[in-house]
Amino acid sequence: MEARLATSKEVKDLGKSWRAILKLRDEARKFIKFEGIGSKICSRAIYDAASNPEAKVDFVLKDKTWIWRPARSDALLTIQCQLFLIELKDEDKALWQATKSGKFSCAATYTEIRDKSSEVEWWKLLWFHLTILKHSFIGWLAVINKLSTLDTMTRWGYSDDSICVFCRNFLERRDHIFFECSFTRRIWDDMMKLCLVSNAQFILVDLMAWGSRELKGKGLRVIACKLAQWPMVYHIWLQRNAIVDEERIWTE
Repeated sequence: MEARLATSKEVKDLGKSWRAILKLRDEARKFIKFEGIGSKICSRAIYDAASNPEAKVDFVLKDKTWIWRPARSDALLTIQCQLFLIELKDEDKALWQATKSGKFSCAATYTEIRDKSSEVEWWKLLWFHLTILKHSFIGWLAVINKLSTLDTMTRWGYSDDSICVFCRNFLERRDHIFFECSFTRRIWDDMMKLCLVSNAQFILVDLMAWGSRELKGKGLRVIACKLAQWPMVYHIWLQRNAIVDEERIWTE
């Protein structure tokens, strides 16, 4: 028996977003099962029941009554005995296999279908109980180098100018705009002094390695450094976007 996930005619009547989602119906079917006996039926039992492997439950069910032919094997007899113990209801109960409860969960389903990678050491620098999510999100994009810096935009053909909008001297790359630029480096120096840090690195890869090594525990200095880093990245990127997109300059 298959789950009902919408027919072709119904899909045409839906909006573009829903049509895109429903293209995943074949993937969704992998996660759906129906509550039943739970054991596979052998080919001999299927033959004895005068059925076939693709048959549905209604082949042997009419008006909530089982209409099996007399059993000619122990396997079929066992199946019939188990079925008579099942309470017949008006509707089948579909279970979502990605969760223990059988109920659909976006988080559990995403965990099942996403590509699994090894855990990185620096995740605790970004995601902790006092984090500000918008700051950590932009910080995460910076760490994995997915922000649309001007050097990337130029390669994509969306920009003719790839020079840093702050210093106007060097190519705008991730490490330059956040750490090497004379404008942002001065801000980082001041912030690190306030956090009583004198040995922090100013290349993002090295900064993450330093943070993973030095910023452990829940002490005041550790929390202060974590809370200071990502607002810095966030507001530098915000200022950069204001200049690029709106030609507007904010004060330090």
